Amino acid sequence: MKPTTLALFTLSIFGAMIVGCGSAPLGPGGDWDDPDSISSDDDDAADGPTWTAVQRLFEDQCSRCHTSNTRAELTDLDDYDRGYEMLVDAPSEQLPAMPRVSPGDLDGSYLVHKLRGTPLGVGGDDAAMPPPEDRAPLSEADIELVEAWILAGALKN
Repeated sequence: MKPTTLALFTLSIFGAMIVGCGSAPLGPGGDWDDPDSISSDDDDAADGPTWTAVQRLFEDQCSRCHTSNTRAELTDLDDYDRGYEMLVDAPSEQLPAMPRVSPGDLDGSYLVHKLRGTPLGVGGDDAAMPPPEDRAPLSEADIELVEAWILAGALKN
């Protein structure tokens, strides 16, 4: 191509992009002039922590021991439905007066005490989870995810 033809071709492509993109919707019902109408794939993250994310964490980090074959009471953390049923409003094995997860109540959720290493302080009879001799504790971010989910009502979403 001659330099003049190449320049015209480049300008025409660039011009078409500007004209075509200037008024194009950015998402369902979204446009450039109204940033509040723009939708993104991160909208779900803004809704808060979900059981799906928490259960995925438990499946990755806890199901090695907390599955049908190894724990008598708290099993199936690798199962979406059964894991939820075994946690939310279910009495803890070591402290039956306190539920494992009490929606909206961190201090009243035995799971939080197990993850934070404070079960003895509320009358429990065991150490933190996971046992330090067995595996590394959950990261602070992982614990905060669980706590945020509980504070948000421990919904099954």
